[in-house]
Amino acid sequence: MRIRGRLSLGLLCLALTVAGCSERQLTEGGGGLVEYDLISVNSRGGGTLDINGITVLVVENPFGSVIVDGESRLGTMRWFMDNHVAALTRSRAETVLDQVAIDWRVAGNTLYATVLAPPVTDSLQTSVGVSFGVPPDRDIRVAYADGAVFSAFMQGDFTVEEAAGVELTAHSGSCELRLAEGSVTGLLALPVDAACYISTVKGNIDVQVTPETEAQVLLETSDGVTRVEGLALAITEQRPTRITGTLGGGRGILDLRTGQGNVTLRPR
Repeated sequence: MRIRGRLSLGLLCLALTVAGCSERQLTEGGGGLVEYDLISVNSRGGGTLDINGITVLVVENPFGSVIVDGESRLGTMRWFMDNHVAALTRSRAETVLDQVAIDWRVAGNTLYATVLAPPVTDSLQTSVGVSFGVPPDRDIRVAYADGAVFSAFMQGDFTVEEAAGVELTAHSGSCELRLAEGSVTGLLALPVDAACYISTVKGNIDVQVTPETEAQVLLETSDGVTRVEGLALAITEQRPTRITGTLGGGRGILDLRTGQGNVTLRPR
């Protein structure tokens, strides 16, 4: 595992552990399915960055999941990588494992963190999970994740362009989640005048909000049902596939849509 890129932030610490095992892979050859063993190696690394002056973190991980946790330490960010590579030989797996890296780049007040690794093939499997512990007031953007995105106790704006699913825990800021496929679950404390837009082409949406939430609400699905449970929603339109209404003074926006799946809104 390496750290790449031009980085003006201070790297305070780094730790790495490596282990190995084996697994079995099926692929289709000229005579049908061929079974062979892949040798796998694993590593874990991490460190701490000084992010004074950074207000936005942009993450892209084409190889796995992304976790973001809000922490109270001002000016620093903890990061971790859990890496798994499987190849036909241990030597090949270890070579690829050494190529797994986070490319760090700073532009103005934005820190970009992009996971890099060789392309996945039938005889080469790579999985990388990354996690970040950041001050809770930072804005987070996940440009792409080939896995689920988890965010806990964040207060800034949260944006996800594409992921296999999203889980929010006690998020108290605006959000915009756009998924091609994957379910969304979350606990939102939507601030007054904040807006949360959540959409997925295929997947369920199940959102909890605090009782004091004030928002214009829209729940919509093209193939499924919409439900509002246990909330004092002043309904303006209600059909099996669409519900609109107002919570409290209606100063914010809560827009939940799926193409295929159910949409549920309920209290915390």
